[in-house]
Amino acid sequence: MNKKAIIHTISLLMMVLSLMILMSALWSLYYREGDLWVLLRSAIITFTTAGFVWLLTRGRIRLTIKDWFAIATFGCIIAAVFSALPLYLSGVLPHYYDAYFEAISGLTTTGATVFGNPSTRMIEEIPHGILFWRSLTQFIGGFGTLIFSIAVLPLHGMSSVELSKTDVAGPLSDKATPRVWQTAKALVSVYIALTLLETLFLKLGGMTLFESLCHSFATLSTGGFSTSSSNIGHFNSGPIEWTLMLFMLIAATNFTYHHRLLTRSSLLYWKDKEFRTFLWVILVLFLILCFDISARYFGFGYMPLKNALFMTISMVTTTGFYTSDYSLWPYLTRTLILLMFFLGGMAASTAGGVKIIRSLIVVKYLRIIIKKMLHPNGVYPLTIGGKILSEEVAINTIGFILLYIAVFVVISILFAVMGLDLTTSISASASSLGNVGPGFGSIGPYQNWGHFPVAAKWLSSFSMLLGRLELFAVIILFSRSYWEK
Repeated sequence: MNKKAIIHTISLLMMVLSLMILMSALWSLYYREGDLWVLLRSAIITFTTAGFVWLLTRGRIRLTIKDWFAIATFGCIIAAVFSALPLYLSGVLPHYYDAYFEAISGLTTTGATVFGNPSTRMIEEIPHGILFWRSLTQFIGGFGTLIFSIAVLPLHGMSSVELSKTDVAGPLSDKATPRVWQTAKALVSVYIALTLLETLFLKLGGMTLFESLCHSFATLSTGGFSTSSSNIGHFNSGPIEWTLMLFMLIAATNFTYHHRLLTRSSLLYWKDKEFRTFLWVILVLFLILCFDISARYFGFGYMPLKNALFMTISMVTTTGFYTSDYSLWPYLTRTLILLMFFLGGMAASTAGGVKIIRSLIVVKYLRIIIKKMLHPNGVYPLTIGGKILSEEVAINTIGFILLYIAVFVVISILFAVMGLDLTTSISASASSLGNVGPGFGSIGPYQNWGHFPVAAKWLSSFSMLLGRLELFAVIILFSRSYWEK
């Protein structure tokens, strides 16, 4: 492992981060608020620190597969250290651990927040420059996720993107461009273009330019930060909600297909088994939620239909937007929403969770096992999209899901040990690990994570990092063999 190269690369990334902090200062100038100097000071601290380290580690840079996992993990941790500076130095969050929690929540596109607690400010009280930076962290996390999932995780052979190569129309079986890094660059371009397009739609829907940009950052990254404590319910606008639903679906869909559509007018979506399954899952869950809340509470009509569809899309894609207090909905609906925390979107998207491709492989493999029990001499190949998968793929996928469940259980227990109630412990573990944001219990909609004990906030931050980097990228750093030369 080339430690010097790793440090040099991370320092370069932090220098880029400092320039993005400066972008937020433009809104401070526009609104003439007192956060301009804080943003400038944060950018200067970040740039000078990173620049000094960059100068000390100059030289020939050769990175290996092992190095990239360290860059991804430690890069995210260190980026949160500097990203927390504007939140802390401005005084909007009085404690650094709260600022770090908010920053890592943004960079991992989780959307959990400590704002709204008695010890912190309401979101509406945050100066515009700081509020824009808070939203921009999710935009950064979104394109970081795309680069990581396309160019780094497949090197390990166990990522959702690597698994989706098995599909006929998978992202790497039919690359948008010949080389992986070119593909990552192309997808980031699509990501930026879609963000600008959504900004336009939201502006036409009634949001201000500032609100449109912030919510576009939160949507395309599947992050869920809002400029209001009431989240999307604050706007009470059908056009805005339908726009967000459309772009949440786009964000949770394989970005290589968006690239093909925009550059070659090729519609590959429906050829992908994962995409068809993704839509079917949303449709089935939506119908159940719609019938349940309509029959038990609201009656049948447009509003329960829209609310059910919005919540289904928001939770399955792990965005975490909400328009109403879903914690008051029927028990069946609440149970299904909790299960949605685990699903996630497609490979090569910005969504969190387990990912549809993994669930699809496990379900198909379990069907084969049942068939073999009935017909031991039968030969039943595991296929996705007409292509045969090796048994190793199935074993690796099952291993990932078992590890995911084990981590979820351990984190839930640790939350309970720290004094959180059962509902909050379970939903906080599922929400942070799945990069969703809101949950149930004391972190339900219109509530926040600010009341968590300090240790629970650090645990939540680590859980968000684990979920965003798909577990293995972080866990292999604890392996002794990883550090051996």
